[in-house]
Amino acid sequence: MRNSSLAIAIIVGVFALAAFAYWPTHRANAADVPGAGGKPALATGSSCTVYFRGDAVGQSMPYSGSAMNNPSLSGTIISVDDNWLVIDREKDKEKKRHFIARSAILLVETPEKK
Repeated sequence: MRNSSLAIAIIVGVFALAAFAYWPTHRANAADVPGAGGKPALATGSSCTVYFRGDAVGQSMPYSGSAMNNPSLSGTIISVDDNWLVIDREKDKEKKRHFIARSAILLVETPEKK
């Protein structure tokens, strides 16, 4: 009985080690759309609408194939880096700069280039 318990513990340990070794070492961030040279395809100066993940803004939402019901913010892209998307937004003749954590972004909608 003792040998079978040891064998089971070894098997469980091997599976746990294998799962840990093959677990993805990085998580894809929102807005990681590769452009030329692996750079983000979001161009500064472009207008955009940023849709937020429901869980990132405290909403309990069932999955939906559309972002239309998610909170959003529209503006002009100022900069993009690994952690932040920065947009300027003008509302009621007042210009504001918004720093949006990329982990909170569901998707970024930009106009199609013609």
